[in-house]
Amino acid sequence: MGRIEIFDSQDESGYAVSEGIYTMPFVAASQFEDFIESLETDLPINIEIGSHQWCETECAKSLGFETVEEMRDPEIIRAFQRKKNDIYAQEQGYKDWDDLLANSKFAPKKKED
Repeated sequence: MGRIEIFDSQDESGYAVSEGIYTMPFVAASQFEDFIESLETDLPINIEIGSHQWCETECAKSLGFETVEEMRDPEIIRAFQRKKNDIYAQEQGYKDWDDLLANSKFAPKKKED
């Protein structure tokens, strides 16, 4: 996400006269920012592509959630994160995330009797 400030060359306040926001994947954002930074015109500009709701819906779908509400549900998020951590741990040769943590050099030291 980012914010675009719009300045008017006729306005001597030094403050933006308007602003806009954008939400897009990180890889596209830098290209978009370069484009926006290169614009200098006294003519009006209107750019409308999609909507915030559309971006959220597509993000939820790409993450495997059924709805945007699921993407915000703390319990579902914890289960999602746990699943991703288990997959990562299995890729590293561990049974699951708990096994990886238990065998990590960063795990708390076990007290010896």
